[in-house]
Amino acid sequence: MKKILVLILLFYFSISFAAGDSLVYDSTTKTLSYIIDYDRLVVNAKVQRCSPEAFKDGLLHSVLNNIFLFLPYEASFRDEVELLEVRVLKTAEDGSEELVLKASSSLEALTATNERFRVFMNAFNSTNASYCFAVSQETMKSWLNTLFARGGELVYSDEIFDIKLPELVNFNKNPDTNIIGQNSSEETANSLETKTQNKESTTIEGEKYYIVPFITDKPLRKFDKALDMLEPNQDYYAFIETSKGTMLVDIFEDKTPKTVNNFVFLSLNHFYENLDFFNVIDGFIAQTGDPSGSGSGSAGYLFDDEIYTAYSHGAAGVMSMANSGPNTNSSQFLFTLGPAPRLDRNNSIFGAVVAGVEVLELLEKTDLSDPIAIASLDNSLGLLAIQGINLGADEDLTLKEYIESKLGSLPEENARAKLDSYSFIISANPQTDKLAVSFYNRPDIIKSIIILQKAE
Repeated sequence: MKKILVLILLFYFSISFAAGDSLVYDSTTKTLSYIIDYDRLVVNAKVQRCSPEAFKDGLLHSVLNNIFLFLPYEASFRDEVELLEVRVLKTAEDGSEELVLKASSSLEALTATNERFRVFMNAFNSTNASYCFAVSQETMKSWLNTLFARGGELVYSDEIFDIKLPELVNFNKNPDTNIIGQNSSEETANSLETKTQNKESTTIEGEKYYIVPFITDKPLRKFDKALDMLEPNQDYYAFIETSKGTMLVDIFEDKTPKTVNNFVFLSLNHFYENLDFFNVIDGFIAQTGDPSGSGSGSAGYLFDDEIYTAYSHGAAGVMSMANSGPNTNSSQFLFTLGPAPRLDRNNSIFGAVVAGVEVLELLEKTDLSDPIAIASLDNSLGLLAIQGINLGADEDLTLKEYIESKLGSLPEENARAKLDSYSFIISANPQTDKLAVSFYNRPDIIKSIIILQKAE
């Protein structure tokens, strides 16, 4: 996928510049701008006998395409770029430049956009169509909502460019204030309604499901609380892709609505993407959902238990909340790898694997009581290699020096961290009072979670 994306970007780079357009970097504001000549486009549209609506749609898509694909690629060759913008300018009779259309957002936010969206947007490119093709209002809405979820903004002059946006906001008729999509603390709540109106469907194990759209396009991992997400009279499932395979999970919104709502809310914010199965104990549990990977992280809030006593951790594939005591639920959850009755009445069960349960047995075991190697910080990498820990650097370097060169500093004691293809924990050796480093195989991860509603 990465090779395909690079080829797409290189192809787009080869056709992006046109006569009259320019790429400008302002080192004072750290802004990289792509300037498009509106007058040239109007001439081209006439030559192609382009309809007004197709011209407007094509130009708006091109502006968004440049901000999402071309400019982040260009910015990768420059240092200190912070803001990206695409400006469409018209030359006035007095020779001055008038703003027709502008899109802007921070580089950091735009580079977080997922590859599926990039490929989806690029699929609408055509070197023959240029700025002349029509797209549906729903497609345009998807592009615009993604820009706004990135904290971006769109500015246009309706005196020059009479654009029709797909029922997103009300506009003033003043070009100076005709701005939409600026980031706000209510971003998630405001985008929810428009993002849940258009659901795609998929078929899994012969059953049809509707895909619940994501709220955001990048992982968000800090909240005050979970917003209400569940729609009435819907049967919810989760399609979970791990580094060892996929699972379909039936989640129990009828008996544990608060817990399921929390899981759905976090999943729709990409919270769980690329998080480790940091605690996998053979025959017992596979635990995940901690952004820190240490077992002490959360989503920023806690909520109460929701114990339905008829449910039991009686087999592999039961899904329940992980906690540190009564009413301390947040983001962490677990799957049982076998019967685990000691968790009953202590952990809120809210789902069960209905397809792909065999994936759980394939997850890398990470029992912290069973490291694959133990070393001291002053051991050389050469000595570590004899123990089977190959870090691929000068064998005369000490482990402490290598960790600091890779991570910047030593992690806190008892906090799990990653180093090359391993994970490790630094802790005090009770026999010597010196710090020891315990090595483990790198844990498996959750790649993605897609929330589904089962079709009637």
